[in-house]
Amino acid sequence: MKFSLLFVLLGFNTAPMFNMGIYDSERAFKSWSQYKGALNELNRLTIKYQDTLQTLVDEINVILNKQHFLLAKEERGALEAELFKKQHSIEIYEAAVREKLTQFETDKLVALETLFLKKIKRFAQLNQIMLFDNKALIICSDCMDYTTEIVSFLEIE
Repeated sequence: MKFSLLFVLLGFNTAPMFNMGIYDSERAFKSWSQYKGALNELNRLTIKYQDTLQTLVDEINVILNKQHFLLAKEERGALEAELFKKQHSIEIYEAAVREKLTQFETDKLVALETLFLKKIKRFAQLNQIMLFDNKALIICSDCMDYTTEIVSFLEIE
C-alpha cells in the first residue's frame, strides 16, 4: 500500500505542471459579445412579433368600437363571428410566436454554450491552466481568478 501511494505521488510530480485557476462562467458568458448579440436578436424578434400582435389586437378594437346596438341582428351576428375568428387567429399566432422564440433561444444558447466551452478549454490549454468554474469549488487558496482574461480572450479568439 505504501509503495502504490508513493508511486501515485511520484506520478503526479512527473506530470506537467499546471497553474490552478478559477473563472466566473456566468459573468464571462454574459460579457461575451456573441451572447449579447444573441440577446439583441431575440429582443428584436420579440418586438417585431409584439408589433404584429398589436396590429391584430387593434383590428379587434375596431370591431369592438362599432356601435353594436345600432346594427341589425344579422349584422351583429356577423360582427361577433368576425370577432371570434380574429380572436382565434391571435391565439394561434401567440402560440406560434412563443414556440419560435423558445426554439430560437434554445438553439442559439446551446450553440453559444458549446462554443464558449471550446474557447474556455482553448484558453486553458494555451495558458497551461487547470481551470475550474468558481461555482464548482468551495475553496481554492492557490487559484488565480482568470475571469477578466477569459472575457478578453473570448473577443479575440
